[in-house]
Amino acid sequence: MINKYGYANLIIALLLGLGLNSASIASLSLTKVFETPVSRENTNLFATNIAYYQGSVFIAAVEDREDFPKSWRATVIHQGRQNAKGIWYWSATVIDKQTLPDRYHTVPSIGIDEEGYIHIAYNMHNMPWQYAISDTPGSIRHFRFLGQSMTFNEKVLVAVFNKTPFRGAGRGLIPGNQITYPAFFNDQSGRLFVSYRFAGKPARSFSERMLSAGIARYDSRHKQWQAIGGEIPLSESDIVVDKNNPLRPSIAFAAHSHWTSYLPRLVFDKDNGMHVFWFWRQGNPGRDVSQPSYAFSPDLGESFYRSTGQRYQLPITVDSAEKIPVIPASAHFWPRLYGAMSEQGVSVLLQESNGRHDLLKLDLPLQKWRLDDAPPYGASTRFTACNGQEWAIATGPVLVRKRQHGMPWQLMYRFQNKPGYRYPAVVKGRNSCEYFISMQAVDESSMAIFHVLIDEAG
Repeated sequence: MINKYGYANLIIALLLGLGLNSASIASLSLTKVFETPVSRENTNLFATNIAYYQGSVFIAAVEDREDFPKSWRATVIHQGRQNAKGIWYWSATVIDKQTLPDRYHTVPSIGIDEEGYIHIAYNMHNMPWQYAISDTPGSIRHFRFLGQSMTFNEKVLVAVFNKTPFRGAGRGLIPGNQITYPAFFNDQSGRLFVSYRFAGKPARSFSERMLSAGIARYDSRHKQWQAIGGEIPLSESDIVVDKNNPLRPSIAFAAHSHWTSYLPRLVFDKDNGMHVFWFWRQGNPGRDVSQPSYAFSPDLGESFYRSTGQRYQLPITVDSAEKIPVIPASAHFWPRLYGAMSEQGVSVLLQESNGRHDLLKLDLPLQKWRLDDAPPYGASTRFTACNGQEWAIATGPVLVRKRQHGMPWQLMYRFQNKPGYRYPAVVKGRNSCEYFISMQAVDESSMAIFHVLIDEAG
């Protein structure tokens, strides 16, 4: 098969299958199974850009295209599948030909619902939903656009003049408007959720728009999204309602006037309870955030509680949010956080603006927070694998493991080739001993996928 760049995927897959770019140790096998050129704007700090479904791996990226004007990029989704001989075959579909060259913001996120349909959200920085669903489960051949169409002039206003003239409630399938940072999550049954930032009052001036945290749940039977949270009261000055902008309620998970609510991240425990972590920032958006917060839902978002069991009123405000208590209120962070489950409870990894990493764990039976040893090497993205072992991924890639609480982190794998890769995102494969990691080259020229197999007895 010849891919869109003109080289033979089969030849590359054969080389990888022979063991090039791979390594094994007693408890871990890691192989690079895919690499593709990407745009330098494909810097993935916030997106969920990789997914897995029934033997196929999916990854989405912002890419440069020679046949498109230099002012635009392309959003592309790739699908890979391994045959019986261990050879990976890859195909690609272009989703969008006018993706803005906006580092950090327009990187696509993908998710897969319990029926196998592929959802992709892309090319948004305070813009209407740019969102599509595959026509066929497990296939990237065709997609249906279910967002809000934008004219060329509207895209120019955003890209060139930094204007966001989207004053209505939004017409996309997913609720909300002026969207940034979409991310998809699956619960234990495969049900699909999406989190995002949106303007609670989109017709106001930028500093008055109440940039809020949104969470929505997908109903695969009725093919609809339902926003989770509480309704923001609106006046005529807050939102435009006309023939092109129907009235829809503005429903937020977390919102507060003159604060920006940032990056809700969802983690589901073995009983399918939903744990949510997120940040706040006073005033308009910016690089540093504060007050990492926590909420728990036992019923898929119908109600939310603090770790003490006290029920929230929705939307959660900066005053009512449970701040993780071992963090001083004065601490500031980079807007990235990584939640994970373990046998001891739920945990979140934070990076302070001074570079320090903090690993915070909530002991669920004791309802008590504690500070734990952060993984070494600046590892960020984490996952829990075979027998509850905790793993973390750092630039390299470097993989470290903690067998159980109280034991030190162990170096399990270090990628030797230069320049190496960074910004990891991870997805589980067939079981809890198989994972796929997407990373961008340090020189920003390409993106790779690493296949990880863990020996349960190792």
